[in-house]
Parts: sequence; C-alpha cells; structure tokens
Amino acid sequence: GEGQGFTVTLTDALNRRSSITRAETSGSGGKPARPEGLPDGKTPGGIATILEATFVHACMEMGTGYVDTLKLFIASAVAGYDQGFTVPALVLELGSVGTQTAGRPLARDEVELRTLWLSLVYMTCQQVRRKSGGGGEVGATVPPEVQKFNTFVYDVVNAAGNGFNLKTLKLEDLMHRSGEEEQERSQLENAILSQSMRIVFLTIAVLGEMDLASGKSIPKPNIPGI
Repeated sequence: GEGQGFTVTLTDALNRRSSITRAETSGSGGKPARPEGLPDGKTPGGIATILEATFVHACMEMGTGYVDTLKLFIASAVAGYDQGFTVPALVLELGSVGTQTAGRPLARDEVELRTLWLSLVYMTCQQVRRKSGGGGEVGATVPPEVQKFNTFVYDVVNAAGNGFNLKTLKLEDLMHRSGEEEQERSQLENAILSQSMRIVFLTIAVLGEMDLASGKSIPKPNIPGI
C-alpha cells in the first residue's frame, strides 16, 4: 500500500544517510562542520533555508553521537510551527531553496525522510498542546502518508511524561503499549521507528529549553538518555 512504499523509501534514505554528502569536517575530532550564516527564520522561506542546511548536517552527525545540528533542525521546525507555517508550505519552500548543502539535489527518499522529521516535530508540538500562530490546526497539516505516525508520537510523548527516556524506553515495550507488537517489522523498519522516537524525545527537550530561555518555565534537570 501507499504507507508501505513510503516506509521502503525511508529505509533507503536511512541506509544512505551517511553518504548524503562528503562535505568537509571541522578540525577537532572529525566533527561535522556546522552550517554558518543561517538566515533569520521569520518567513517560510527563511525557515526552509535553515531546514535544508541542518537536515544534511544532522544526517552526517547520525553516526557520531552528536545531536546539536539535529536539535537546530528541530528548533527551526518549532519556529515554523509557532509562527503558524503549515508543513505543506514549508515543504513547498524547501523545494525552492537555491542552495544544495549536500552538493547535489536530494533523492526522493531523502526528501521524504526530511518531511518525516519535520512532521514528527509538528506532531509532537501538537501532542504537548503547544500553541501556534495558526491556531490548533497547524500540527494537523502533516502529509497523509505520515499521519500513521500520530499514535506512535502520542505514545512516546506519554512515555516521556511518565519519566521514560531514550535509555529506559525500549521500542518493543512502546509497540506493546500501542498494541502493535504482533505486527512483523524488518530490522530497518525498527531503525526508522527508533530514529523517530529519538526525534520526538529531542523535540520535547528542545521545547523545554526554548521555554526555559523565554522564561516560561523554571529550570529542571536535563532529560537523561538523549
């Protein structure tokens, strides 16, 4: 079905994410270079430019343990959510960004993976009832083929609220809680779900950091395991 095909292309993207670009790394420890000169994210086009650059660098960081640029991608997506920019609007702008941080146009599966990441951030914001400039509906603008992750995001957000983190919440336990443990999944499909769970947890952490910086919340201990 349509959802299955989407999962297959996402799997391809996961397999190839480490070779998305051979861009140079910074001097110390081979840590991927950070995007520089990021634009001010006050328009859909500006947000899209940041998302385009940070997605590529976040993919490069996946195998290193660094999540700084992934958190910047998430923060940029949250900024879009807060200003009421819909997912389709940002996806459209992403298709018009003139720069190619990867040194080439992204393949279709890579574009779909980027859309999934963006949608996961929006769904997480919606699940924690974060207000947006577009009212309560902007989180519901994720593409139909990604909406199947809604229950997954709901379960991860609830688990985080109950004190779980990436170290203590196992994918198998989460799927059991969702009543989906009987569905047979490939190892790569599990990898997609594990990566998605990380993005949801990181989104929750980023939201907390943003609220703390804005004075909306009091300091709390860092979420372990991320």
